[in-house]
Amino acid sequence: MDFKAKLVQSYDNDAAARDERVLPDARQELRGRFIELLRAEGRSSIIEFGAGAGQDAVELMAAGLSVVAMDLSPENVEKCRARGIDARVGDFYSLDFVDGVFEAGWAMSTLLHVPDEDIDRVLAELIRVLEPGAPLAIGLWGGVDEEGVPDDDWADPPRFFSMRTDSHLREILERSFVIEAFETVMPHDDGSGHYQWCIVRARP
Repeated sequence: MDFKAKLVQSYDNDAAARDERVLPDARQELRGRFIELLRAEGRSSIIEFGAGAGQDAVELMAAGLSVVAMDLSPENVEKCRARGIDARVGDFYSLDFVDGVFEAGWAMSTLLHVPDEDIDRVLAELIRVLEPGAPLAIGLWGGVDEEGVPDDDWADPPRFFSMRTDSHLREILERSFVIEAFETVMPHDDGSGHYQWCIVRARP
């Protein structure tokens, strides 16, 4: 079974539990800041790449945005739809949208499942469906360079991760984007990593 099939199975198996989770305060604060940026720029449509059970998407809708949410997991998509979200099963390796249709993008804790060998291809596909100059928010767990399936992953089956140091992630993003914000938040207690928060726009 390839790594994407295992991701689908893992997130399908976890969908019911994920539907009950409350996002950390720091994550909610980042979302609020991005909403304010979109309001300041008069942007009204957004795509969420990897929506999970829809906790972010429903709040983006509550802020008055037109939201399309996509996720690899059919069970997660059903949880999103139960919240009234326009959600689709999809793979950001090949998105079923025309070019330049969205005014903004939101990708939290999803690109960490993309191997380094595929990341430029995936970022190009995200850029394709965003209008020129659209802001894209990216959040990733990282701080170390590790790629593979961790022995201690709690998911069933265990998931593939590509974790990147801050400098490695910046190097990747700068190949395709201008980085407008790059912050680290929610550090792990053992000092092994943190959450990387970025706002980027595709290079003209």
